[in-house]
Amino acid sequence: MEHQCRRSAPPRAPSIPTAPILREKVAAYDGSKLADDPFAQRRLSEAAVEIEAAKAEVRTTWEPIWELAEKRERIPLELRARARWAAANVVLRGVRAVDLLFEASGGRALFLDNPIQRFFRDVHAMRAHALNNPDKASQVFGFSELHPGQAPPEFFL
Repeated sequence: MEHQCRRSAPPRAPSIPTAPILREKVAAYDGSKLADDPFAQRRLSEAAVEIEAAKAEVRTTWEPIWELAEKRERIPLELRARARWAAANVVLRGVRAVDLLFEASGGRALFLDNPIQRFFRDVHAMRAHALNNPDKASQVFGFSELHPGQAPPEFFL
């Protein structure tokens, strides 16, 4: 049996923008590399899944809306309610991803020269915005799913 040589895949960008930073991080207390820590690897993996799921959610939610808008057709209430929930949920996914990376970054993550602290503050500021309130957004979406054609009592788009 002859061994076949495979072409190597081209290098790809990391799924997590902070991966290069985490790759080089060394623990202050024992000098171990964060890249070799199985708990950090798990947090990075979970954060990557959250980010990819958020991207997919944006695509699947907005593509049908965009198609209707290009045709200058009315966007149904149900699609608008779903978009409101998707927007809030994408922010929640971002919060979870950044929180996981923040946990993996150690105590120095709080230092102002560490980019992760800025990501942490930014994503939590986005979550604090009224339109990204997951309770309200899920209520709007849930109502529209359970009462088709009726506008939810607190419907803001």
